[in-house]
Amino acid sequence: MNSSYSITAKFETFHPEPMAPLTVSSTAGGSVITPDEGTSLHALGFDVSIVAEPDEGYQFINWSGDVDAIANVNAASTTITMDSSYSIRANFSGAGWCFIATAAYGTPTAVQIDVLREFRDVVLLESTVGSQFVALYYQLSPPVADFISGSSFLRTLVREFVVDPIVWVVESTGDIWRN
Repeated sequence: MNSSYSITAKFETFHPEPMAPLTVSSTAGGSVITPDEGTSLHALGFDVSIVAEPDEGYQFINWSGDVDAIANVNAASTTITMDSSYSIRANFSGAGWCFIATAAYGTPTAVQIDVLREFRDVVLLESTVGSQFVALYYQLSPPVADFISGSSFLRTLVREFVVDPIVWVVESTGDIWRN
């Protein structure tokens, strides 16, 4: 220094934007493409786009997990309002098939399967609990269906004592749940 200087330091309060983690995953049959799967940080109070994309031969079913802030849990492309930490999952199914009923009847075109699909679409997928049941079914039923389809005895047993009674109940109560 070769002279006197007056220096004043100015300080500002730094308030970083509050952030929260969003953890995103998917079941087999597709993936979440926006944001990428895994955990990412997002500003609180803002909407984040979420987009799920099914693989060929699969369809998007719904979002599950912390779904209260999701605009439409049944839409593959929607938003989530980040007002907290969230963990969500995109659920996919194989072309809308009823795996166990298809194995029991030996065909995906049996009239009884159409009854079960309609019940799934009209009743189950319209509630959070029903949607979670459908997602769990799609995760657990393919190996069960494979096992059943390998034996004509098991196909008959499952058809007569499991699937047919369920179809009968669904058809019998159709006037109630269709309205």
